[in-house]
Amino acid sequence: MKLLQFKKQFFSELSELFPETEIQSFFNLLTKFKLKLTRIEVALQPEFIINEAHLNYLQNALGELKKQVPIQYIIGETEFYGLIFKVNNAVLIPRPETEELVNWIVNDYKNESELKILDIGTGSGCIAISLAKFFPKAQIFAVDVSNEALKVAKTNATNNNVSINFVEADILNIHVLEEKYDIIVSNPPYIRELEKDL
Repeated sequence: MKLLQFKKQFFSELSELFPETEIQSFFNLLTKFKLKLTRIEVALQPEFIINEAHLNYLQNALGELKKQVPIQYIIGETEFYGLIFKVNNAVLIPRPETEELVNWIVNDYKNESELKILDIGTGSGCIAISLAKFFPKAQIFAVDVSNEALKVAKTNATNNNVSINFVEADILNIHVLEEKYDIIVSNPPYIRELEKDL
């Protein structure tokens, strides 16, 4: 199938679910990830032939988008604070305001180096790893109750060439909290009003 044909199908099948700008963003992410084509290359090569394996992947991705699966889970990665992070359904997708939180810490502590930092509920490890990149001399601990989440975080730490002390524990019953830290950071998931009591 030609790239232009697939693009028409892609936009047509998602048009009732998402705004056009979001569909375009999905299309750009998928073609960059799977076909290694930039937006300009996509525009200049409408006759580009998609091979069968790549077409199967793109068709499956389209099916997942129609089921409202986040694009980051489909691709299996996301960008955060200029770094690439693996993500899957064991972790939440980092939010833009989480980048703001990291940036706030970086700006407030830019003249410090040997910090001791605790990241509670690390998930993909995006906060801890981004801070480790900016503060290479820092001692960073990242805690999560989920072993599956920590597997993702450890992969991300390796892929981004940083050293983090990962701890699998419930923050309500954890010895690491007895230590003293320069920074304790956490950006937990949003809790709906009806879930508050639980």
